[in-house]
Amino acid sequence: MVKNGGITLCTDNYTLNEVNLLIKALTDKYNLKCTIHYKKGKSERVYYRIYIGKKSFDALKPLILPYVLPSFHYKLHIS
Repeated sequence: MVKNGGITLCTDNYTLNEVNLLIKALTDKYNLKCTIHYKKGKSERVYYRIYIGKKSFDALKPLILPYVLPSFHYKLHIS
């Protein structure tokens, strides 16, 4: 999900420890700035999502573009 130039990874079914581990990997390997966003579901359960800001997402796009089908480029704001 792309919003405000950044992207949210919907990691709803991951535990907080797993999300932190993924953030560490993204930071260490790709030097991405990631934050955790908390979302409360209908059952009051808290879900953890990873947000990658615009600057980091702009650096990530060339890395993921070869794996994104052309019909989905609009989701990344690529024409």
